[in-house]
Amino acid sequence: MDRWNDDVRLVSWDVDGTLYSVEKMKLRLVARLSLETVTGRGRAARKQLELLKRLRKTIDQARQAGGVLDHDMIVSYQSLVATEKRWYPEAIRKTGLRPGVVEFVKFLQARGIQQVVYSDYEADYKLAALGLTELLGKIYVGVRLGYVKPNPKVLEQIAHDYGLTTGMVLHIGDRVEADERAATKAGCKSLIFGKDFHDFRSLLAELQHT
Repeated sequence: MDRWNDDVRLVSWDVDGTLYSVEKMKLRLVARLSLETVTGRGRAARKQLELLKRLRKTIDQARQAGGVLDHDMIVSYQSLVATEKRWYPEAIRKTGLRPGVVEFVKFLQARGIQQVVYSDYEADYKLAALGLTELLGKIYVGVRLGYVKPNPKVLEQIAHDYGLTTGMVLHIGDRVEADERAATKAGCKSLIFGKDFHDFRSLLAELQHT
């Protein structure tokens, strides 16, 4: 595998779309919204989800402009974290991890490779819902630090914090326009789900024979 070699000392994990399927999670949200509607809380529920959708659209616009967030965007997101936590954890828990993630994480641990989480959005409650809190290390959240992918600043900070060159960092994500571009700009390696590999079990099998 040309993107993985003995120089890799740290793996940075994206969360949404990488550790679990966002499409399947959204189906869980739709099911819950239907239940909220039946019980008379549909209007309030739709309003909450619309606020989350609108804010993410604003952040995506900043992403396309270079990934630098201003103070107002950061504050706006922080004001909606509680709303996220009312909706997303149960849907993520029911969706579950992509097959092979735990085995892959443990394989990296056995090799002595450090692992962190780098998500544009809050990730602690998502890792808890997926049962990964104890397996993965420090969490870097782009919206707290003021940068979202494809801006390379956070990956550069990760390398600096661990005393590594960026070439020793491999970022695993699911979006070419965000994860791969951020890694390339930072000088890191990357593996993109859906492009470079299609399931973690096959990726693990490939690495075990390198």
